[in-house]
Amino acid sequence: WDEGLGALLDLMEEKGLTENTVLVVTTDHGLAMPLAKSTLYDRGIGVFCIVRLPGGRQGGAAYEGLTSHVDVLPTLLDYCGNGGIARFQGRSLAAALRRENCPGSAFAFAAQTYHDYYKPMRCIRTEGYKYIRHFSTAVSHMVPGDARQGAYRDNLDIIYGHSQRSYEELYDLEADPDELMDLSEDEDTRQVRIDLATHLVRWMSDIEDPLLNEMIPSDTYLQSVHDLKALLH
Repeated sequence: WDEGLGALLDLMEEKGLTENTVLVVTTDHGLAMPLAKSTLYDRGIGVFCIVRLPGGRQGGAAYEGLTSHVDVLPTLLDYCGNGGIARFQGRSLAAALRRENCPGSAFAFAAQTYHDYYKPMRCIRTEGYKYIRHFSTAVSHMVPGDARQGAYRDNLDIIYGHSQRSYEELYDLEADPDELMDLSEDEDTRQVRIDLATHLVRWMSDIEDPLLNEMIPSDTYLQSVHDLKALLH
């Protein structure tokens, strides 16, 4: 990774792009391990995002606010002065790049519909809580196919043995940062669960999430039905 990024930085310098280029380095998911990749736990959706401004000599600073990948595009447009960011779902963090006050978002959302098999789920995260909503009866702990040959492969039966108890999950991220103690059936956090579920469904409605109307067919299903119907002609 260091060699690849270093080669890119060298090429930017060689082409005279260093002084007028904003470089964003990030990834698309967390580690390919159980309860990480292909889940909506923080180990799956929490990724690094490093931004280097033109020149790259401003010194390092960490942004601690709650943010999401949907904020990257409006941030770049705003920083470059292009405007038009109001039409985007995300918000600009250009103020943070300028070392100005820039509070984090109240909510961050994440979604998965397919990864190896149909397992639609949506989540909302605040600074203190994570609420996950499931829309299928698939096992709750899925290990993606490209990770099943790892060192934990002998424990797959244990991992898959945790059948999904509910279509909801709720975690207190301050008391339980590893998201191991599901509070979705805890009466003490009932109002938190209802509030987060309400914000989640409003977001799903705002983005016209098709899951609010029906199951989302897979490419395999569509192709199979197409090929089968072709036999009628």
